[in-house]
Amino acid sequence: NGSRGNVYARFYDKKAQYESKNELFPTEVRDHWARTGKEVWQRYEISYSKKYALKIIDEFLNGDKIDKIFKTSLRNLLEILTPKRGDTNKNRWYKTKWWEKFLEYDETIDFSLAERDVMLGDLLEWLRVAVLPSLSLLEIIGNERGFDIYDLLQKAEKSTDFSKKQNRLYVNSQTLSDETINHYLSEFLGGGK
Repeated sequence: NGSRGNVYARFYDKKAQYESKNELFPTEVRDHWARTGKEVWQRYEISYSKKYALKIIDEFLNGDKIDKIFKTSLRNLLEILTPKRGDTNKNRWYKTKWWEKFLEYDETIDFSLAERDVMLGDLLEWLRVAVLPSLSLLEIIGNERGFDIYDLLQKAEKSTDFSKKQNRLYVNSQTLSDETINHYLSEFLGGGK
């Protein structure tokens, strides 16, 4: 988990859940038990948030089947090993056969996410939404306490040690037409889209 979002795996005994609530099992489940002779019902879920969810949607839209997306995600989240007798080094333990058979696919889903570049319009929108309210508050406090936030901002030392993202934004801004920049500025002054 982190700033990109979270990925959760949930495993639970669905049969026990139904029994604890005194609920009737669905017909499909009872029919399956009658066919197989085994009364087992386990549930495996994965939930994704933020950028991970977008990655999963992209995989689905690119043609991957839900079964493959689920199992290759699960392989990223959990590896079940069988210990070698007398060997405490987990790197030498065996992959558990039933788990490998269930997962079916050897690969893991690639959760590396391309870093999205911030463009000039995005930066101005962020300033309008996140920075201007704070500046407005500092104006009020400055008026009450006798300082000018804009004077302080003018005098403050500003770093020109830009991040790679900021440098790319600068390079991108050089390719924008005056018309595009003026459009971004008018949106900024007009309070957004």
